[in-house]
Amino acid sequence: MAGALADPGFVESWFRARIEKLLPGPCRGSGGVRVIEVDRMSRGVSRQTWTVDVETDDRSRRRFAVRRDHQAGSIIASSLRDEYEVYRRLDGSDVPIARVLWFEEDPEWMPDGRPAYVRELVDGDWRLPALDDHSLDGDAKRIRLSKEHLVS
Repeated sequence: MAGALADPGFVESWFRARIEKLLPGPCRGSGGVRVIEVDRMSRGVSRQTWTVDVETDDRSRRRFAVRRDHQAGSIIASSLRDEYEVYRRLDGSDVPIARVLWFEEDPEWMPDGRPAYVRELVDGDWRLPALDDHSLDGDAKRIRLSKEHLVS
């Protein structure tokens, strides 16, 4: 049932076909998930990231991310599979990560005919307010944030 990642109907069918990987046993219920929204994140040039908001049978909402290469490929040397494997191998370690759920390479389910992987979406925002603040106080915040990033 090949389909487009921008098509919520396809994504819902895809996620239902992979329900055992998407949701733990007790959360599955009878139908599993209903896709509420599928959006492409605007940032990033190395790969595409899409967010998928779903509602489960128990009426709870969950968010997932789908990562894949651009149609023309990626501009970075590591493969999409390697990126997935790094996340998979870090699962359960002391390194905080977004848990990966599966790598899709079945031609029947690859969105737009391209491999992709699905992971949980971690709450937060990549934008740091101090990055746009060019005052003296903003400079001090950017330096502090840069040092924090280097140490982390």
